[in-house]
Amino acid sequence: MRNVLDEPVAKHPTAITALAHTETAAAARSKRHPAICIALGGVNSIVVLETEAEKVDAVIRIAGSTHTASAKALIAEVSRSSPGRLLLLHIDGMAITTSNPNGDHPSPRA
Repeated sequence: MRNVLDEPVAKHPTAITALAHTETAAAARSKRHPAICIALGGVNSIVVLETEAEKVDAVIRIAGSTHTASAKALIAEVSRSSPGRLLLLHIDGMAITTSNPNGDHPSPRA
């Protein structure tokens, strides 16, 4: 079965850090993709998210689509970074970052 990390890891095997909620999940990711780095934490691990986002060029957010605290933390990190340095790709649940479904107006929630 394909995994969301398969294609990026195939192209950039040593340039990826993946978040794992548990040691068991970390071990499974490491077994499947031994070259990637693992950060232990979840959507509630705001400090981990911010710390890891400081180290990378792009964040692909694919979990916790309705978890506003983690979205806010990553959006804040993008805002603090130098212009164009950090890309945030929020795959699922974009409605939590806008007050209008067409995306015209940023939401005060994020």
